[in-house]
Amino acid sequence: MIENLDKALSLAQEVLASPESVRRICISGRAKGKQPEQVRIDIRPVVLKSGLHWQVVSHDGKRDTTKNLALNELSLSKLFEIGYANILIESTSQEMSLRLTKSGEAQLSTKRVELDAAELSHDRSKERLLSADDEIFIELGRDKSQELKVIDLGCGHAYLTLAAHKYLINQGYKVKTLGIDERQESRERNIALVEKLKLSKEISFQATKIAKLELTKADIAIALHACDTASDDAISWAVKSGVEIILVAPCCHHDIQRQMKHSPAPWNIATKHGIINQRVGDILTDSIRAAVLKILGYRTISSNLLLGSTHLEI
Repeated sequence: MIENLDKALSLAQEVLASPESVRRICISGRAKGKQPEQVRIDIRPVVLKSGLHWQVVSHDGKRDTTKNLALNELSLSKLFEIGYANILIESTSQEMSLRLTKSGEAQLSTKRVELDAAELSHDRSKERLLSADDEIFIELGRDKSQELKVIDLGCGHAYLTLAAHKYLINQGYKVKTLGIDERQESRERNIALVEKLKLSKEISFQATKIAKLELTKADIAIALHACDTASDDAISWAVKSGVEIILVAPCCHHDIQRQMKHSPAPWNIATKHGIINQRVGDILTDSIRAAVLKILGYRTISSNLLLGSTHLEI
């Protein structure tokens, strides 16, 4: 349904009037002639000590920036003025998709859904911890007397680096962990953090691009939200280094999406719609990654595309 942009944005803003029912908001794409600084913005409601707020996570292709806004501070119209072209709002009762057309109008679609209530906690907790006898360690042929070498490719602020390392240590394994990120400021911050935690003998960091990282032996390679082709760099490095377990949770995908300008039938039915085009690109990208790894001898399991000879979620 084609609507006047202001009217469509007003309808979308009305959904935000019941923030406790909103599960997520995704803002992406760019309007013709515009170039937003951020690749994508993800928004969800969270409960803080001062009450319900919007948690806004902006992705610029290299790092994530998180800030919390008061409920009345979130304006979809202002975000569109920056130059975005797509909004997806998912609530417990409906999914609304708004796409800016080349003519400057809005293509608005809604569908009824029945979804669970939104997770409002500030720090989401997931029961995904491995038992000490999980098949991943059997696949590696490891007992607790042998040292595990873990590498986090694109570690950022080292949240996953520290969590994975600490969990394996708590399970009784000897672990040496290396975090890789191209930003020197991240390396300096992370080094100061592990020194404060008295973990500097167990965890180290390097500032370099994944593609330029010297090959070395590792047992487990992890990459959380390595943006765009950085996920491919992580997979490539892990394969060349002979890593047995590769765990990748991809972020935004753009390489294939940029090549989907003229899709043949019947794919053009989906790719002409902005948000659906993005999802098709995501699916194709991850499918190709999984197929290549299978050809190379890996057993692949998809859960946000976790790839390797077995399945690990932390």
